[in-house]
Amino acid sequence: MQMPILADAVRTGAQPATLLNSDNGAGSHGGSELPRRRATGHRAGDVAVALALLALTGPLLLLTALAIRLDSPGPVLVGLPHFGEGGQLFHLLAFRSTKGGVPGLSAPSRIGLLIQPPRIDQLPILFNLLRGDMALSGPPPVPSGSGFSAPAALSLQKPGLYGWLNSA
Repeated sequence: MQMPILADAVRTGAQPATLLNSDNGAGSHGGSELPRRRATGHRAGDVAVALALLALTGPLLLLTALAIRLDSPGPVLVGLPHFGEGGQLFHLLAFRSTKGGVPGLSAPSRIGLLIQPPRIDQLPILFNLLRGDMALSGPPPVPSGSGFSAPAALSLQKPGLYGWLNSA
């Protein structure tokens, strides 16, 4: 069997994707089954890594939550709105490290001064990874208050933990 080439697609007016998915042996993996399996594998890897990291950091998470609760009134976790996959809003979780509960708008709490430099306040992002709001790799999430509109922040990929780490 002859493999289709781009020139054939241009000459006949057919889309290259339809040539590859035709019954010529080039795309016989069943259409979208391979990408679906790959996505399932990536998601399974994301969940496994998130669970492993949560198990390792669990005691630190509990001690930090207790310290925040005892230090000042307010919620232990804050959810900062960010654009995710397809421009959907999700709340990026973090430990509250300020007295007023709004990062950047109020003074850091005593515990916040301890947990911000080693970025312990960012460990709850693992729950975003576990929930499926984020993936291990991908572009950094775009904050909703960053001046970008949802269509400008539209991404075909989920925001990624690695991208977020490299951007911070």
